[in-house]
Amino acid sequence: MTPRRRHPLWSLWFAAPLWLLAVLLSMVFSDCSGGSADRVATPRPVAYPRPWLYDTIRRAVLEAAPLLFYANAGATVSRPSGGDGDSRWLNIAYPRYNAVVYCTFTPVTDADRAKVIDNRLERMGLNAGGLPSEVLTLDSPGGFHSQLLVTPAESLTPLQFLSTDGEGWVVSGAVYLDHAPRAAAADSIAPVIDAVRADLLYALERLSVEN
Repeated sequence: MTPRRRHPLWSLWFAAPLWLLAVLLSMVFSDCSGGSADRVATPRPVAYPRPWLYDTIRRAVLEAAPLLFYANAGATVSRPSGGDGDSRWLNIAYPRYNAVVYCTFTPVTDADRAKVIDNRLERMGLNAGGLPSEVLTLDSPGGFHSQLLVTPAESLTPLQFLSTDGEGWVVSGAVYLDHAPRAAAADSIAPVIDAVRADLLYALERLSVEN
């Protein structure tokens, strides 16, 4: 019996399911590999928690007498020993912010007023370190002229101030942060600077010598 001759394309038709399966598998693996490449995980920026801000309640600092100087009611006021000559030091600490306002109250006369002011201005410039700064000027009804220096970018002293009544007093201060700004996000530092700045503006706008 003569065997039936097969069509030349019979082997291709017979193998078609295998070819089709191979094509489908290659498409599936191609899609999977392409999809995973598109979904490569990228590191997200560190989310620093926003600080819990103090209430905007201020009180007169008794330790500043005879000057009337206000501080946030939630801050801690201390009077360290020592001083520069007749100057008096006050530290206003914000535990939640890891920040301290170091204040100096200096009695002056016509003979040394300009020297004291120049010294404070030089110190403010050194603390700013050449970083871009904003100067806010204001006058209080009590006769004090003040300058508030705001240096928000990468500065350990983002806020500094200088005030004088042109007669017997020069008041100066600087806000120190206990952590390096590079270690925290700007959106974590900015609310702290804004809150302390608001407290200082409140104090400087009301600065006076009590009778």
